[in-house]
Amino acid sequence: MNEYENADKKQQDIIDDINDYNKEEIGDVLGNTDSEPEDPKPPQKDVIEVGDIVTAEDISKVEDKNDIYGEIVEGYDCENNKGVRSWKLLYADSENVYLIASNYIDIRYCPNGKNSTPIDGYSNNLYMENVIKDYNGSSDITDERLKKLNEDYFNKYGSENSTYKNMKAVAYMLDTSENVWGKFAGEKAEYAIGGPTIELLFKSYNEKYKTNNKYQAEAKNRNGYLVSADGGKNYTGMMENKEDFFNVSDELYIVGEYYSVYNPFSLWIASPACFDSFLCALLYDGSISSLEYTFYSTGFRPVVCLKSDVQLEKLENGNFLIK
Repeated sequence: MNEYENADKKQQDIIDDINDYNKEEIGDVLGNTDSEPEDPKPPQKDVIEVGDIVTAEDISKVEDKNDIYGEIVEGYDCENNKGVRSWKLLYADSENVYLIASNYIDIRYCPNGKNSTPIDGYSNNLYMENVIKDYNGSSDITDERLKKLNEDYFNKYGSENSTYKNMKAVAYMLDTSENVWGKFAGEKAEYAIGGPTIELLFKSYNEKYKTNNKYQAEAKNRNGYLVSADGGKNYTGMMENKEDFFNVSDELYIVGEYYSVYNPFSLWIASPACFDSFLCALLYDGSISSLEYTFYSTGFRPVVCLKSDVQLEKLENGNFLIK
């Protein structure tokens, strides 16, 4: 070996020593001297593919919800499951997935209030003239998870006790007790309620159709909400512009059993409207309106909040399966 080769070898040995020293020092700082650094987590997926097992947080991060919201979720069971044809994925935030019944439930599966039975108009047309007397109003709603579903209202007026009739009806729809809407809460659920709130409904629709938050709801007084279909510029108790109506062909929101004397005219929404006897409602034509709690051609589609540790698997048929 000549002197140049000797010099090159010594230089390489010095470089190797420096690299080893730096590696050891960095390992000491990171507390990981004896093992190779872990591979970074894979980037968040833009779509959920067949075979993927996902959490609520995973779903919430997918930008395109069109093939997620509205898909059937298999494997959910509860006491009143026979009253629901299928459960559909309504919404997902960073902690929970929310399911909604695909059909209006009929009187056989509609729970009583604390003491009284909802009135049966025709088949699954149900109204709340009886059950509101079982409730005091907003003071019955003490669970912070439920208050968050009508967040704007409780942030503004939660310290006041609303005893208006519409709030008594909302208290019934948000009664998660075992003998009330808890009949729809199985072992995989945190709770079940009588229908979506207006804020939950708008979050779902805005995300699915990428509306840039076109639909907004705001509690304007202690009575309840007005709604906006122009991003919050104007608020009303009833949508009148047909261009603003929900897509009637999307059965996640508008059930395919279009209105007749035996089928509901509209869906009860678990939010008080800005009038003392009225609740928010989603009508069969896709419009959002306000209906009095005695309106008999309206029905319930229960909503279930799944536990935060529940995972869903994407199936070949497009459905999801609870793991």
